Amino acid sequence: MAHSEGVAVETMKTDYFRGEAHDSLLQRFATTKEIADQVVFLCSANASAVNGAAQRVDGGVIRSIM
Repeated sequence: MAHSEGVAVETMKTDYFRGEAHDSLLQRFATTKEIADQVVFLCSANASAVNGAAQRVDGGVIRSIM
């Protein structure tokens, strides 16, 4: 998206977190490793008590109802 608009990726990220995602808890995008870690956890025995829950790895970007 940044490339198609002729904007540097870092500039677009900065603008996003200063604007639309200004209240993000992490103030950055989740890394692929952080997402993979969540998947590994959910597939492990440690997640045996997790059921019927929506799991997000978004750094707090997506607002919830609560």
